[in-house]
Formats: sequence, C-alpha cells, structure tokens
Amino acid sequence: MPYIAVPELDYHAFRILFDKILNDAPVRLPSIVNGTSFLPGDSFIDLLFSDTYSHNYYHYLFTPLDRGEWDFSLKIRLSPYGNAGYVYVSSETGSNIFQLQSIDLQMLDFLLEYKTTGFSDTTSIIVYYDTTSFTAPSLVTNLSRLIYIDLVFMQNGITDIILLPDDALFPNQKSLLDSLYYDYILEKHFKLLSGIFNRMPP
Repeated sequence: MPYIAVPELDYHAFRILFDKILNDAPVRLPSIVNGTSFLPGDSFIDLLFSDTYSHNYYHYLFTPLDRGEWDFSLKIRLSPYGNAGYVYVSSETGSNIFQLQSIDLQMLDFLLEYKTTGFSDTTSIIVYYDTTSFTAPSLVTNLSRLIYIDLVFMQNGITDIILLPDDALFPNQKSLLDSLYYDYILEKHFKLLSGIFNRMPP
C-alpha cells in the first residue's frame, strides 16, 4: 500500500497543532519541509487553512514530485516505505488524491468567494439544525459540511452547529483532512468568541 506525503497538509497541520489552545491530548507534530517549492500557496488546502488567502483561484489536483527533488526530511521520513513512498504537490493537472466531490468543489468556490471578497451567498443551501441534529441534504461529505459551518460562523456568527456531536455533524468517518479542518474551525470559534481576535477576518 503506498504512503503519500503532502507537504502543504503537513505545514498547516504543524501550524494548527502547534498553536492550538484547545489541546485536549498530546499530539505528535508532523515534520515540515524547507523551501517554498513544496508550498505554492494556491491549493485548496491553503484555501481552507489560510486566513490571508489572496489568490482568485485554487488547485485541487496533485502530482507526484520527482524523488530527486525531495528534501532531506522527506527522504528520511519516507525511507521505510521504499518505492511505495510518494510526495505529492498541488498542480493545475494531476490526480484528485483527496477524492473531492462536486459538492466539495462547490463549497470551496463559496469559500474562495468569501476570502477574496468578504461575502459569499450560501442561502441556496438548505439546512436544518437544532441542539441535537444537523440536516443538510446536499452536503453529503464531511468537508462540504465543515466549509458551510465555517462560512456561516464567519459571516453570520452562527456557533451552534460546530458544538454538535460528531455523529450529528459528519455523515462519514472523518479523514485526516476533515479532523484538521474541524480542529481549525473549532479553534477559530474559540479565539474569536473569547476576544483573542478582535474581528472576524475574511
């Protein structure tokens, strides 16, 4: 089974976990690589996790990086996997290694609009929620739901949804990406509501 490393995800995971205030358990921080060639800053991962995303586009496809371009930390990290280890970086062409669905891309478009203009109209998405449940017929993936939760919080100050239990929030088992984005949103909720940040940045 191949082992895939995505330096952009490692970078944001390190930043989120290192700066985390709501840290309820010890975590092992991922190693991060040196060099901006591994972190182009225009992938959907950067769009999700960067509060200062400035591009008017994003890439969601990834391509394997030639082994000759791996830095020392990647070579050491992936050495136990031999030829089954791969490093992927975002690209205009390549593979959809995170298996994003059309609703994920639609919600990423909403998020891009919000981060570049300060507003995104999500009223076309029908949702129902109360203190125990969250129903959103069109949001069939964990990521699409999390983006919606992030957007309605940042734009409308709605905080109730993120506090629901996992079985109410997520229709599927959480991936690493889902878990990191959930932690990122939860941390942002806490910091903004506790006054650590004075405003909600677009």
